[in-house]
Amino acid sequence: MNRRILVIDDDPDIIRLCKILMEKRGDLVEVAGNGKEALPKLIENPPEIVLLDLMMPELDGFEVVEALSSAGVTRPRIIVITAKALTPQEKSYLDKHVELIIKKGADDLIEVLERVMRDLDPK
Repeated sequence: MNRRILVIDDDPDIIRLCKILMEKRGDLVEVAGNGKEALPKLIENPPEIVLLDLMMPELDGFEVVEALSSAGVTRPRIIVITAKALTPQEKSYLDKHVELIIKKGADDLIEVLERVMRDLDPK
């Protein structure tokens, strides 16, 4: 596919899993361990797709989404991958700003990501 994907997560296992899976599909993958590290990458050279954790140090996923909204850059397709139990307000906010929310631990993450990435493939 050769899409540019940015994985933003503070869990090295999730980063490694996403990187292996996306690169196997032919995508170009960059990583960031937190929102503060990710923001320059998002603003200077926006990827096509972002896999975003919500609970991270420095800047959390909500702050990343908000910063992107106010930065005036082309917003990538954002897929949230989180273990956080979302409040109705958080869910409502994310529904307006992201493509999809995937719960960590709810299903086999590899299987879910493979299906999601297939769905995002150009037809």
